[in-house]
Amino acid sequence: MPSIRLSGASFGYPGAEPLLRDLQVHLESGWYGLVGANGSGKTTLLRLLTGDLRPTSRAVITQPEPCLVALCEQAVDSPSASVLELAVSYDRAAFRLQARLDLEPAQLDRWSQLSPGERKRWQLAGALRARPDVLLLDEPSNHIDGQCRAVMLSALQRYRGVGILVSHDRALLDELTTTTLRLAHGQLSSYPGGYSAARQVWLETRRQREQDHDRLRSRERVMRRKLADVRRNRSAAAGKLSASSRMKGPRDSDGRSVNAKGRVARAEAGLSRAVAIQRRSLERASAAREAVRLERVRGGAVYLDYQPPRKSRLLELRVAELTAGNRRLAADVAVRLERNTRLCITGRNGAGKTTLVREILAGLNVPTERVLYLPQELDVEDGELLMAAVEIMRPEIRTRVLHIADALGLDPNRVLAGGPLSPGELRKLAIALGLGRHVWVAVLDEPSNHLDLPSIERLQTALDSFPGALVLVSHDQELVRGLLGDSGVEVTLP
Repeated sequence: MPSIRLSGASFGYPGAEPLLRDLQVHLESGWYGLVGANGSGKTTLLRLLTGDLRPTSRAVITQPEPCLVALCEQAVDSPSASVLELAVSYDRAAFRLQARLDLEPAQLDRWSQLSPGERKRWQLAGALRARPDVLLLDEPSNHIDGQCRAVMLSALQRYRGVGILVSHDRALLDELTTTTLRLAHGQLSSYPGGYSAARQVWLETRRQREQDHDRLRSRERVMRRKLADVRRNRSAAAGKLSASSRMKGPRDSDGRSVNAKGRVARAEAGLSRAVAIQRRSLERASAAREAVRLERVRGGAVYLDYQPPRKSRLLELRVAELTAGNRRLAADVAVRLERNTRLCITGRNGAGKTTLVREILAGLNVPTERVLYLPQELDVEDGELLMAAVEIMRPEIRTRVLHIADALGLDPNRVLAGGPLSPGELRKLAIALGLGRHVWVAVLDEPSNHLDLPSIERLQTALDSFPGALVLVSHDQELVRGLLGDSGVEVTLP
């Protein structure tokens, strides 16, 4: 039976603080979800498991020996050797795998024209064809539609080795994995169940830690007051004893004087011991409080100070024929937006969702400055425009935008520093700029692209309180369900 054991494994890049510290875990056959914030070390851990990186201390032990480890990376720019081998294999297992994942060998002749979902299916099929002992998947559901996702999930559920899934797709994590590995602060923690069940456990743990921290902080304050009281008592008593020893009458003997000095010394020693005891109690209380690690909690409802439009109808769109170039995508598409409509556009890859978004943007009866449009990807020029917009806006608006950015998980200091931002950080800034401008319509095309799970959850919280019209294109089923609720509208393209 294949297995992985991390026995105190640590890793750090040269010249940097250790990224992974003393990882202890034993994984046997089954599916594990690996989650954590961007930059927490998830991809680094995958590379340790493949052997591309070696731990700086202790070991990664895999069974059997040698152990075949397959990694499906995020990028699928060209077909791998295993994909090419599968395409020219004619045995029953190869045909069964191709049929299960809806693949045609002729597709490899036009690899650059394949959709992300088609490439992902080939990548996964090639990995499964090798029958690895350990299968590592890095964001396999990026840019794939619901149909492709269902096919992929069915194939993965048949795998019998050690599977580790890195994904921001909460539904996929819940459906596939039975154990969740959380990477935070360089440490790896294991929780039973899929992501949703595991998240409830660590949120409860965080609440308990916060309560413990508050209790210990209160105790620390009590210890400080007691220490101050004992020190004041010592000073007062020492003064009285010293004065008493100096007030010696003419009939006092030297023996009496010696006894008085002894009493003063013993009293001072007792008071000093009391101070030392209270000081040690305070030190223990402070150490106990500091040992309770508190995570900074971002998010929460974003205050938008919203000013709604006077008119209720923002869009009445009818498209007789939706086309992309010479290709007909859909016919007789109707979209109506009221000022508080929540609408989701669904459909397979290539169905025309982004094309319909463009039609909606062109047809909106809303001033441009009252529209937030977030495309699937932001390029370098988009990033420069976003940063320039922050620089030139009025201080009170900038403060509001940075508050929203912070709630989304973007450090305002990163924005003010003016340096380059990651793709995920740019998306958070773009959303913050729109919400900070009090937009009436937010049109978001795959808003969770490049975001980690904590950021997606913060985004959902922020948008949940948005009182304007929301148009959403997303493969994230949990995000769609959370934002549309029971009253949302769904437009499905065939």
